[in-house]
Amino acid sequence: MPNLIVGCKGKQSEYDIVLVNGASVGIVEVKYKAHEKDLEQVRIKIKRFKRDCPQFEGYTIYGGIAALSVPSVVIKAAIEQGLFVLQQKGEHLLVQTEGMKPF
Repeated sequence: MPNLIVGCKGKQSEYDIVLVNGASVGIVEVKYKAHEKDLEQVRIKIKRFKRDCPQFEGYTIYGGIAALSVPSVVIKAAIEQGLFVLQQKGEHLLVQTEGMKPF
């Protein structure tokens, strides 16, 4: 679900990409260049998603960031925080799930 907008007027939340598979949900924040501060935004969106989308209660929720450019310091911080990273490498997509954990 790209650009999912939920909530009532004045309290809306927008999610760049929401992936649903079985009983799992992936919330992905998309940036051109990822920064460490963007990781906190992902964590906030996960909390809001749990509040705004009660139909997914009981689902395992994962969070991640996707960007064309992801500095190594951001990758390291994401791994430490349990987030996954999607990054462009040439014509391929590099998926880093090393420290990924459910929220």
